[in-house]
Amino acid sequence: MFIKYAGTSSLSPAYDSIEWLPLFILTLSWAGFSAEITVLPDFTPNEYLFEKHKDKGSERWEVFAWAIRDVLMKHGGFKDCSQPLSEKFRYEQFMQSKKGAVNPHKLSVSVEAQAPETDMELFSPEKREKE
Repeated sequence: MFIKYAGTSSLSPAYDSIEWLPLFILTLSWAGFSAEITVLPDFTPNEYLFEKHKDKGSERWEVFAWAIRDVLMKHGGFKDCSQPLSEKFRYEQFMQSKKGAVNPHKLSVSVEAQAPETDMELFSPEKREKE
């Protein structure tokens, strides 16, 4: 099962930049907000899956997790995001201005992975504390 949100682009149900409670209140008060729920059939792994895709993981659960993720991405039209969960948590902390959050734009990353120049530093907690 997966959920795709429709409507205008004025409100997104992503809670990486806003805490859960304010987002919940905004979502409930937004009249043009809707969601489409798609239920997929049960997926039972078999030996063929584990043999054919053994390159996707060293453990059977890793192959199964890869297969489920692949099905959800293809049928839901989702983009592949292989960003580690720890990086997502750091970004969430920064966007919600949590105390001690690290500015993701100041982390050292490879040239290929660098984001384009933005004004995000204007909103960093460090800048606000100095002002």
